[in-house]
Amino acid sequence: MNNVKNVKKISKDDVIRAVADASCLNLKNVRAVFSALENVIPTFLQEADKENDVTIKLLEGVYFDGIYCPKCQKKNNLTGKMIDMPNKIKVKPRVTKSYTDRVNE
Repeated sequence: MNNVKNVKKISKDDVIRAVADASCLNLKNVRAVFSALENVIPTFLQEADKENDVTIKLLEGVYFDGIYCPKCQKKNNLTGKMIDMPNKIKVKPRVTKSYTDRVNE
């Protein structure tokens, strides 16, 4: 038995319109806020370094973590050769149990 579900896709534009309606704000202003968020969030996450990781609380119960990963060597699974990996920041979204419980109320 094949359990294929349809997925209702909600676009960024759908969310912007809903926020504008719910907040009684001008659609243009809400679009500007979302656009600014798309620029500000990566900038904050880029602040992660070897001394400090970064956590952004985007919504109550929704976070983005910027985790600094120092350069290291890893083994290539296909060739077996060691590869030098550069410094990078791993970005992880995180949703709390309380947020999940709120969705399931």
